[in-house]
Amino acid sequence: MDSTTTITTDAILTNILPDIWNYLDVESTVHLSQTCRTLHGLLTEDSGGLYPKIKQSYFTFGDPSLWRDDITGQRVNRALVDDKNTKMKSLATDAITKVHFPSLKRIEFRLSPGKTFSNREEELRDAFVYMTMGLGTATELEEFYIDCGHIMKFDTFNSKMVYEVFAQSLASCKNLRKIKIFNHYQQGGQSRYSIGFLHSLIAMMKERVLTLEEVTLLIGNHPMKAPITKAYKTAAYDLFEAILKLQRLQDLNLQLNLASSPLLNLFIQASQHVLNTLGKLPSEAIRKFMITCVLYKANEGQTNPLPTPLSLSPCIALLGDSPNLHTFVIRVPPACWDNSCEDALKDLLTDKPKMRQLGLYFRGYKSVHGHCFDHILKYIKEREQCTDNIIHISGIDCVEPKDDVLEKLNSYFNKKGRKCLTRDDKGIFFQAWGKMIPRCPDNNVGQEMIMS
Repeated sequence: MDSTTTITTDAILTNILPDIWNYLDVESTVHLSQTCRTLHGLLTEDSGGLYPKIKQSYFTFGDPSLWRDDITGQRVNRALVDDKNTKMKSLATDAITKVHFPSLKRIEFRLSPGKTFSNREEELRDAFVYMTMGLGTATELEEFYIDCGHIMKFDTFNSKMVYEVFAQSLASCKNLRKIKIFNHYQQGGQSRYSIGFLHSLIAMMKERVLTLEEVTLLIGNHPMKAPITKAYKTAAYDLFEAILKLQRLQDLNLQLNLASSPLLNLFIQASQHVLNTLGKLPSEAIRKFMITCVLYKANEGQTNPLPTPLSLSPCIALLGDSPNLHTFVIRVPPACWDNSCEDALKDLLTDKPKMRQLGLYFRGYKSVHGHCFDHILKYIKEREQCTDNIIHISGIDCVEPKDDVLEKLNSYFNKKGRKCLTRDDKGIFFQAWGKMIPRCPDNNVGQEMIMS
């Protein structure tokens, strides 16, 4: 190696590689490792096999460098990558067998949506097995994102053995901080999920109780298969309880598809248990708390309607003493709201100096005494001069008139001079981004109020 090559290599190692390593795709990493001996040693690991393992900090199954034309076998031209008519196949399974798992810090197990892959399910089915085995050595893994929807089409992945191995491997990732799970698959107009996969996450949650910080979980409505064991029957409740007990939880984003599913009630019951035993959410670091329910209309002839929703008050009460709360967004059926929820909301909106985003989607809830309006108005008054507000309140009305509160809410305008308060068929709609002005900018405060 001559001096010129040495200088170039040193420059790459010092000035370039640290900044681009997290963004290198598989093909680029291989090509870079072939440029000189130093980079080859840095970017590969000789594991004694036929080929050295590729050292990457980030691996995604949506890596375009792994896409090939389904007919010619040639790499897909980047100009055609977004063309839905281009038939492609993925080499993700072959690639993941050559990845050095101890180097990985982030994994995305999903194929890009909207792409036409001839081997989508088969590729993910096979790749899941290799990834499951490799995860056991991913000691540096910090972020894990998996969309397990397509692999649920195969009975193999509903077997207890496969999920147990996955659970053990994932639980051994000692540096795991962020996890995003899409346990959802559309089949025959139904939104489905895997109970086995749900159960496989419990061991990891309990093992990483002191390290896991961010959890995003999307779950379908119907299980792919009926629970086969007692552990599977209580899997959802046990998982929710384990999540709520995480000691360093910062962000929780739970998304549920509801048509006949009891999952929301199970989450509320788990919240009630944690509230009864611990008195509050264990993590004082909680910043984001989001529960979003997508409500599906029951199919004609469906015999299992949505169970009567429980009161959401335990979930709200858990956050009453969370000083670092930044984002609180709730979108649940209107029957989940009641007087106890309104009382809990008062504590949630009080003494929250870091709160920036508030989203309350009531979906047609009618407050009997209107206490909810008082709590919301108090919060808005405290935040009216802040420039980083994101506020959305919709679908709430009051049985007893609250003209005084509505008058004050009606006086707020955004920086463009538009009223923050309007009304639709489900109740009031209050929306604001940034600073709120408690009067019209042109001082014309005699405009018609949105009262009815």
